[in-house]
Amino acid sequence: HPMSLRDKIRYIIHLLYDIPAYILVITFKLLNNPLNSLYSQITTYCYLGCLPTHADVETLNNIGIKYVVNMCAEYYGPRKTYAKYNIKQLRLPTIDCTLPSLQSIEKAIKFMNEAYINNEKIFVHCKAGMGRSATIVLCHLVANEKMSTDDAFKLIKEKRPEVTATIIDYECVK
Repeated sequence: HPMSLRDKIRYIIHLLYDIPAYILVITFKLLNNPLNSLYSQITTYCYLGCLPTHADVETLNNIGIKYVVNMCAEYYGPRKTYAKYNIKQLRLPTIDCTLPSLQSIEKAIKFMNEAYINNEKIFVHCKAGMGRSATIVLCHLVANEKMSTDDAFKLIKEKRPEVTATIIDYECVK
């Protein structure tokens, strides 16, 4: 069937932005000069960061990560390596520079709550750990940790300064 205008625009963005940005992030990681740190610990159980490679999964496992929320539309994640370490991944494909849907936010909050109930640590990531994933962590802190939006944002910004300042203004956060 023919593509809608919205789908055509998304595809063009994917070709012109997502793929080159993904290649840039991976190249810098392979050169041991990542653009952003792999992770920042936000709370005892919650970590926020950028996309992990197969080589990063051992590091995540060593700090006790057993749940991962992957917000990347452009990256499936190192699924085989997660399986090797018994790490569960929830992938909620969200195009970079767009907001997660309310359905994705609800799924992520439920998954994160499951991690807490099981006393496990969780890692939430997108490409750089600044927008999509930070939005999910913000919503989680408000929903599951009963923090105010302002306090949750201040905590995230304190722990991971590179987080996009505008996430607090997103309608889906309120």
